[in-house]
This record gives sequence, structure tokens and C-alpha cells, in this order.
Amino acid sequence: MEMPTIPEPDNKKIFTQMWVGQLTSATGFIMQKLGTDALEEYNDLIADQSAAQLRAMGVESPVDFAISQAVCCANIFGSDVDVIPEADGSATLDIKECANLRTALEFAKTGHADNEGAVLRWLYKRLFQENCQALGTETDSGIH
Repeated sequence: MEMPTIPEPDNKKIFTQMWVGQLTSATGFIMQKLGTDALEEYNDLIADQSAAQLRAMGVESPVDFAISQAVCCANIFGSDVDVIPEADGSATLDIKECANLRTALEFAKTGHADNEGAVLRWLYKRLFQENCQALGTETDSGIH
């Protein structure tokens, strides 16, 4: 049987929905059953594993990190991103549209997550802040 091909923008959207759905479901389950301390411990574990994987892939600087995240966000999820390297070795990951956030906000409208602010803070903390800390670098989005 020949498998149908899903058009490019649709396959990214489907994957992003699966990814965000799994992350938010796992997060909600851990918070409900084990509490916020367990969620923090889980997030630390995932950040350490992500940092080890990024290092194994040759990610060693803030610019490397920004590029690796931009490539993934753009090519896998369909986000609109850019990387702006700075003279001091830092970099700005300019996320013009985050497909993960867009999907999480769509889920929030259906009751999958509690509200936009919580979803935004969780995505930032989970996807960027903890990975940067585990890599020994810093990030600041203005989201707290």
C-alpha cells in the first residue's frame, strides 16, 4: 500500500500538535500526581539530558545554541525565527512566531492548559531557560 504524503505545512502542524500535546499532558500529570517539586526535578533532568545531547552535537557557545534551536524550531515545527549574533559572543534568538506557543495557546482555548501566561512561562522555561542553564550560558526573554 502506498502511503499518502502530507503536505509540508500540514506535517509540521501535526507534529507540533503531537509534541505540545505530549509535553503539556506529561506536565499536567506530573503536577497533579506528584506536585510542582517533582515537575521541577523532571524539568532539570530533561534540561541536563538536552544539554548533554547538544554538547555531543558540538553546541558550545550561545551562538551555537541559538542556531541549533532556530534550525529545529523552523524546520521541524514551522516557527519563524532568526539568529542575530552579537560582537561579544552572545546571540539573540529572534522568535517572530513560535509554532509551539501558537499550538499551546490553541490548546489553552480548549481547556488543555490553564491560561496564556502560564503556557508562555512554561514554554520559555522548559524550552530555553533550563537548556541554557544546563549548558552554562544565560538567556533572558523578559518572561518571568
